[in-house]
Amino acid sequence: MIRRIKKVILIYMAILASVFFLLRLFLNSINLEYRQWVVIAFTFVLTIGANVGIAQLILKIKRKWLRVSCIAVVVCIFAIIIYNTFLTWGFSYGKEYTVEKNGYKLLAHVNAFLETTIYYYDYKNPFVQGKKLRLYEWYGNGAYDPFDGIETGFIPDVKESIWYDDNGKRIIKHLPDCR
Repeated sequence: MIRRIKKVILIYMAILASVFFLLRLFLNSINLEYRQWVVIAFTFVLTIGANVGIAQLILKIKRKWLRVSCIAVVVCIFAIIIYNTFLTWGFSYGKEYTVEKNGYKLLAHVNAFLETTIYYYDYKNPFVQGKKLRLYEWYGNGAYDPFDGIETGFIPDVKESIWYDDNGKRIIKHLPDCR
């Protein structure tokens, strides 16, 4: 059994990717989406599997010059992909927290690059979350995590917050007093 899996690992990765994306389409149709850690874990597994599968195919090539050429092309392509992936994830990754606000159990996505913003979605379970934005909070300039302040005693002021209904329409907007 293990020998057979070793021979067709690229095919298994293609099946895994297809199932993942079909489930993603299904989740989108019912207003749900994967949580961030699920997407990262899947991407990691798929990347490792695809690398091993491609290496298997390249090593089966009999002609040495063709094998070396394929290895060089694949290394260049992976270098470009990895560079772009690190840039994209490096600037877009944010922490997730499960919180309760106004009686709602929400999943908070903290985005703290140049400004600190928290996007809240409905919490469903450890694997999926609601797709529609439920609450938006803006803390202003600065790259910090407002939830870290709970431990240290520093809780920053919210500069703007907006609640949304089930249809994604703004229902409550809160701005601080401008004096």
